[in-house]
Amino acid sequence: MKTHTLCFRDNTICYKTSGQGRAVFLLHGFLGKAELFTTLQTQLASSYRVIAPDLPGHGESASYGYVHSMELMAEVIHAIARAHNLRRYVLVGHSMGGYVALSYFNRYPQCVAGIFLLNSTSKADSDIKKMERSRALEALNANKTIFTSQTLHALFAPGWPEAHPNVFTSVLQAAQCMKTPAIAAALRGMKDRHSGFDWITRCEIPLGYGIGKLDRTLAPEELTAQCNSLKRGFAYYFNTTAHYSYLEAPVEVHRALRNFLRKCF
Repeated sequence: MKTHTLCFRDNTICYKTSGQGRAVFLLHGFLGKAELFTTLQTQLASSYRVIAPDLPGHGESASYGYVHSMELMAEVIHAIARAHNLRRYVLVGHSMGGYVALSYFNRYPQCVAGIFLLNSTSKADSDIKKMERSRALEALNANKTIFTSQTLHALFAPGWPEAHPNVFTSVLQAAQCMKTPAIAAALRGMKDRHSGFDWITRCEIPLGYGIGKLDRTLAPEELTAQCNSLKRGFAYYFNTTAHYSYLEAPVEVHRALRNFLRKCF
């Protein structure tokens, strides 16, 4: 696995690449970083060229101001793709990374061979969810350590963090190493994002949904309904996972992605 840096808007974006062949981007979620995909990236790299960026403000990548919009993050992906002369690729987005993938597809549909929304949704925030984002900003400013710990615990199945302390610690450390303004910028970007549902209902490319049956953040039945509205929608269910399926059930997620990628290339 190789680590790269890219100059983007006069600052630095970091990302990791591995493997050869048709390209797949792994886009992490809110409070995450590319390194959390190490196991999945290594598995997929036996057949594909896999690229995992640290999105703005996350991991080793720079921050870019008050709001990290999904459009800004999509432009980072495009800059990386151009740097490697990539023409068409699959976007796998976990949670916030799925919002980035949809924004990217809206701007550059000709470049996208497929999208896999892993524990993610194509819809914009509801009014209730936007209020929750505002409260999250208040909690973040009050105490970053408590905010990140409570937020991440709620994203895993009950008891999972305690049963897998080493993995959960790596997730928690990724979040707590972030600067407070960067976390706030991502929260604002997610709160203000546009719905991607109309974009994908008109498209012909495969679109997968990886759905955690125990997810308390996204209702499985709502994601199923979204998937069933698509021309080429494929649902993959993970019975024992919440919102971090690729860490909670790595074997099942790897198998699902392999299946989905065969539909894209």
